[in-house]
Amino acid sequence: MLEKVEYIPDQAPTASDSDIPLFLRKSPLQLIKQDVTLVLQKLPYLLSVFLPQNRLAPSREFAHIHLVLCHVLLGIATLIAVLAGVVISLAAPGLLGLLFWVVFTLVVVWGPACLFNGDIDLLRDGIVRSDVPGVEEKEGEAWVFINGVMVGSTFLRDNVNLLSKTFQRPITGIHNRTFGFFFDIIECLVQRDLFYATQDTRIAYNHIKKTLLRPDIHKVVLMAHSQGAIIASNILDILFAELHHPEVFSKLEVYTFGSAANHFYNPPVRKGDFDQAGPAKRQIQVFEHYVNEKDFVAQIGILRCFPPSNGEAVVSDAQYYGKVFTRLGAGGHMLNEHYLYSMFGKESGLEDDSHHDHAHSPFLDSVVFERGVNGSEDDNTQSLKTVKELSKLWQYLGGKEPVARRSLIDISED
Repeated sequence: MLEKVEYIPDQAPTASDSDIPLFLRKSPLQLIKQDVTLVLQKLPYLLSVFLPQNRLAPSREFAHIHLVLCHVLLGIATLIAVLAGVVISLAAPGLLGLLFWVVFTLVVVWGPACLFNGDIDLLRDGIVRSDVPGVEEKEGEAWVFINGVMVGSTFLRDNVNLLSKTFQRPITGIHNRTFGFFFDIIECLVQRDLFYATQDTRIAYNHIKKTLLRPDIHKVVLMAHSQGAIIASNILDILFAELHHPEVFSKLEVYTFGSAANHFYNPPVRKGDFDQAGPAKRQIQVFEHYVNEKDFVAQIGILRCFPPSNGEAVVSDAQYYGKVFTRLGAGGHMLNEHYLYSMFGKESGLEDDSHHDHAHSPFLDSVVFERGVNGSEDDNTQSLKTVKELSKLWQYLGGKEPVARRSLIDISED
């Protein structure tokens, strides 16, 4: 049975299109206020984050049910402890209140974080590489993944290995450490509203920049899930300001799943940068976002800017470039079970890949409902194209190569 998928093409520029990043156009306090209100409004979607859906999914997160339950219990304990701390601080301010918060930090924050994150940050500098037998390097390619919320060392290894099995390429994972769901959401708001570069962001920035500048690399595929998309968005903003060489960004392809970012900027290539005439092009040639409509994290992230067709207008100042594929009515936030398995075929990621065709899945074969952006009125227009005719990422499934290089995104002259 085919799915109902809404497709939004890459944003077209408008008269208000600006080169000024979002965090320089709005007050951080205003952004935080908006985001806190948004989180509270979207709480009804929270339960779907923790619900299992596909019991046959390879490397599914719910195979580690003890870790999922630990995250749920930690979230409940954190909320209770915070409320208790507020009461204690008001009733007994001073040394007793201070002592409570010291114990809270050690027991509720750092203790579980050390258990969840394991040795990746201590012994591997926050980087882990896939170790799938039989997967070989593709000459001139580098694939990088940044994980999302509630992902410790076990889940990260499962993520990079399933991505490696699915696309038959070695994957380098940048570990975005978890401190439990409650504090991961707070960190999301700090990262995207205050543009704060956490340790994870610094590690990812250095790795991605070095990789882009390597002369032996002609393609860098950056994949990000959930909070990892915020980190990727911030890194790109820095790189756009630092590197004024369009040929560097022409190597880059960006794909996100359940993005929590509030923007993804992709500035134009100015005339003369390539010493060629004609309309300007976008710096990054391939930009795609994959979304489950009822995903809580996506609801406070990408779907804030591109709400599904329900009468709401697209946020006019979103600066959220790239194609958007939204599985209408679908929930769930886990990368392996709710995204990779559901979107790219029920056999994607199996070690024995010789007996099936990755090209067929209800998601990929679905004819999309296409709507415009920038406040377009022609929502819910039935397209004649399927997801796999519009998506590039699926063409890499099973180690395949894209059949043709996608052309740059033309935009009108400034």
